[in-house]
Amino acid sequence: MKMLSFLLLLLLPYWANAQEQVNKRPQKEYLEEGPRLFAPALGYNTFFPIQYEQTGPFHGPSFGFEFYNQTMEGGDGSPAQLAFFCQFSQLQSLEQSNSRMLLISFGGRFSFETQLSRRFFLPFFGLEFGGVARNDVNWAPQLSPFLGLEIYHGRNWTWELKGSYTNALSADMRQLSGGLLHTHIYINLWEVD
Repeated sequence: MKMLSFLLLLLLPYWANAQEQVNKRPQKEYLEEGPRLFAPALGYNTFFPIQYEQTGPFHGPSFGFEFYNQTMEGGDGSPAQLAFFCQFSQLQSLEQSNSRMLLISFGGRFSFETQLSRRFFLPFFGLEFGGVARNDVNWAPQLSPFLGLEIYHGRNWTWELKGSYTNALSADMRQLSGGLLHTHIYINLWEVD
């Protein structure tokens, strides 16, 4: 009995420490990475114009750059991620082989969340501006709000999916406006410490 009492007294500090660890709330690890600069992007776009019956959807490759991307622990309601980018798309009509579109945009995107603790399915929103043209319609400025989801956010690459409404600001807006679906992969080449 004395031996059992001695062992219990000996193990009491360890038991108290274990109880403290069990009762302590686990600390979350947040994604906090240094700024990324000039990350090239490759992707594919599909455009659904308002006058869909005339031309059908447009589709084609896109190329772009993410000038700046910062992932940090947001505070005071600020987004945990922000990025600034440009994209160029050459699109072809599925129904009219001679109908092509060019879409150029510059924009910014921001995360909905203030603290990112995962690398998958990160929602974001943003705004793009630039220009849009078709070979049979004059060039027009455009403004596009968008919503999206980063399917995967890694240190070296990111895959995103987003949808936007391209709003052409011209007399030909019904021919140049419509919904746009993007998927892009950004490859990180430079990170600032």
